[in-house]
Amino acid sequence: MQPKVFTQTRIVVDADIDDLHHVNNLKYIEWVLEVSEKHWHSETSKSHREKFGWVVMEQHIYYKKAAYLGDEILLKTWIDSVDGAKSLRKIQVFVKESQQLILEAETLWCFVDLPRLRPLRIPDEVVAPFFESV
Repeated sequence: MQPKVFTQTRIVVDADIDDLHHVNNLKYIEWVLEVSEKHWHSETSKSHREKFGWVVMEQHIYYKKAAYLGDEILLKTWIDSVDGAKSLRKIQVFVKESQQLILEAETLWCFVDLPRLRPLRIPDEVVAPFFESV
């Protein structure tokens, strides 16, 4: 199965900048979570989102380069693998103009039944929209 890549762009603003005059590391974490959520919302129905959700189990972030005020940032995310109740999501962040990779992230998510707050095997109907049809 080939994953569908979801993209989002944003401009680095003053609130993103730290004392070292580049994007604060916490902002990258926020962006990783935000693009993941937007991808989930883009491929699921409201009824699915009311019944199911995700909890982060692990997150690994690899900082490559800094981003600066005014940079246009391109975030790309996709589902790398699904196993039972777990899903591995990958994210790459680029400076859009130069296509320079500034960050890579991997997040291991656990799929949950929201009313019971219990892990749940990810149904095929939830997985399918995140991958290209063969």
